[in-house]
Amino acid sequence: LKIFTDNIVVAIPWITENGESEFNYMLWALKEYQLAMALNGFFIRGGVSIGKLFVDEHLVFGSAILESHKLESKVACGPRIILSKELLEIVNNYTWNSFSGNSEEVSIDSDDQAYINYFFCTR
Repeated sequence: LKIFTDNIVVAIPWITENGESEFNYMLWALKEYQLAMALNGFFIRGGVSIGKLFVDEHLVFGSAILESHKLESKVACGPRIILSKELLEIVNNYTWNSFSGNSEEVSIDSDDQAYINYFFCTR
């Protein structure tokens, strides 16, 4: 986790074969954060991508942060956290995903962007 100015970078290493447990953890953390911020009057936007990323105590760089920044600054266009197309393709193969009717945690907006639905929380 890195915080700078008004940006937060959450990097989760991909350990399992399909990354489903890592995605579920990230999804839970981002939903909870987004809901907590909204309940305090702060509506946030962001992007989630998959790819190479280097993180240490001083630096964050790689294709994943570049893609996430592009999603946040050029595509999100409002208070939502959207998923990259590459990540969405992977999520489509998970057993719980919203496209199989099992979950509404990842939804599709009117502009065909997949986003994290923080209203679907388990509080």
